[in-house]
Amino acid sequence: MVTVTFCCYFFSLRVGCILSGLWLIIYYSALAFVMYSEIINPRFEKGKYWDTWGDDVSEDLEGYWVLGIAYLVMDFVSIFLIFGGIVKSITLLSMFLVLQIVPVSVKVFFMLWAVFTGLELESVITYLLPLIFLLYIDVVAYSYLQAVRFKKKRIFASAISIEY
Repeated sequence: MVTVTFCCYFFSLRVGCILSGLWLIIYYSALAFVMYSEIINPRFEKGKYWDTWGDDVSEDLEGYWVLGIAYLVMDFVSIFLIFGGIVKSITLLSMFLVLQIVPVSVKVFFMLWAVFTGLELESVITYLLPLIFLLYIDVVAYSYLQAVRFKKKRIFASAISIEY
């Protein structure tokens, strides 16, 4: 797998994990707020009241609920990246990377859906750019995980060689 040695060319991997975790919390909180605002004040045809909406509007609102809850869960998962970077925990970093499978697959699904329905500039900005940034954060987290693993193996190996 691809690894990097620095985050954004001037941050260490540890600082990159902490900053990336903070960025993801802000990003997913903003998206959850957008989904919540769509549920509270949906932007559908003017003059229609909620009791006259059809099934398509109700399905959209259910989708907003699902996405909003998924974004809140990913806020919680981003905390694993922050604390994994702070305490240099292999377990927390691994949990973050495993749980990232869900948002990456959702973003890939929405990107494919945008491609099939006709790719527009709005779809590229909405789906492709965050996906690329999310994949970069995953590469930084994986690189830091490998660095922590290697360092722990080296310390363990040196402890054995000191005994002899």
